[in-house]
Amino acid sequence: MFRTDGRQAAMLAFAVVAAAFVVCAGGAPPVSGQGREADRPQQKPGSPPVAELKAFRDALRALQAGQPVTFRGLTMFPLTGRSRTPFYATLDEALAAKDLEIRDTGRVEDVEVVNRGRRPVLIVDGEQIVGAKQNRVFNSSLMVPPGRTVVAKVSCVEQGRWSAASEGFRPAGTQLFARARQTNIAAVSDSLRTAGSARGDQHRVWAEVAEKNAAVGAASATGAMQAAYETRRSDLEEFVRRLRPVKGQVGAVFAVGGEVVGMDFFDSAETFGKLHARLVKSYALEALSSGGAGRAPSRSEVLAFIAAAGAAGGEVFPSPGEGSDLRLSGWKVAGASLIVRGLPVHSAVFAREGSRPASSGDAPPLAPPGRRGIR
Repeated sequence: MFRTDGRQAAMLAFAVVAAAFVVCAGGAPPVSGQGREADRPQQKPGSPPVAELKAFRDALRALQAGQPVTFRGLTMFPLTGRSRTPFYATLDEALAAKDLEIRDTGRVEDVEVVNRGRRPVLIVDGEQIVGAKQNRVFNSSLMVPPGRTVVAKVSCVEQGRWSAASEGFRPAGTQLFARARQTNIAAVSDSLRTAGSARGDQHRVWAEVAEKNAAVGAASATGAMQAAYETRRSDLEEFVRRLRPVKGQVGAVFAVGGEVVGMDFFDSAETFGKLHARLVKSYALEALSSGGAGRAPSRSEVLAFIAAAGAAGGEVFPSPGEGSDLRLSGWKVAGASLIVRGLPVHSAVFAREGSRPASSGDAPPLAPPGRRGIR
């Protein structure tokens, strides 16, 4: 969970403001949203993500935090900002249209994603697919180009089954719950850095799923995460009804029991609207398992978390599909951002304890208070 005291928040704000001049002096290259990915030079894995960090920070700086809504210990701070019409379909849309096929490879950690449609398909980290030999979740966000087959790294969320329940996968309409996403994003970043592969910590995921099922009273003979969502379906639907999106909302900061847990935001309000319910449910499971109590966090705590996300440094790695996978690491935060055609399509940042302080070279080009978009 993310906590700051007044002195830490002031020091972070000072570092953020001062670093604007450092980054501007560095002469970061311009970011274009119009160029084709294939026409741009590819960076080496783990290389300094100058353009990608600039794109992420520019998008973050444009966000505005709205009035929070709290229900049973879960608080959502809506984020509004720049929004465009999506040039891609979501996973559910593409599967429903039969433009997308997801095949089991016979390996726990891989699936093949075949896009036969005319539009790219956005898959968000943690989205769950069920069926085949085991239910899985995607380890990272990716954009599958039309006419392409990509191999995507996944984690199993059904430990006790290795037999075909169906020929292929179908969408579950659910996502890896927030705490497990938090740990899996960190594990994937470590794997990319050390092995060049987006592997998660499979045993940790299984342990998190078993713990969550027990906490919410879900029983599953195969240890399936989906059991938690089905057992608490009516409770989760009530969270969705209470925490409705506002006009122009592109993302949200979520807090459980008064402590900030994480943030997701997209390049389009339309995309957030389509994925809003599963995101709320993934954080609501945390509220249900923690007892659903606690105050809402203060606005200053939320802004401090967003500032910490902006101050994070990072490394960029090739994505299996179109674009680049920016992995973020900073003071008490860790996350990732899928950069496609020069802009962040999906970004997720989670609170963590024990992160290194951001160095001045890593800090973002944020304007001084009163001039930045987050207010």
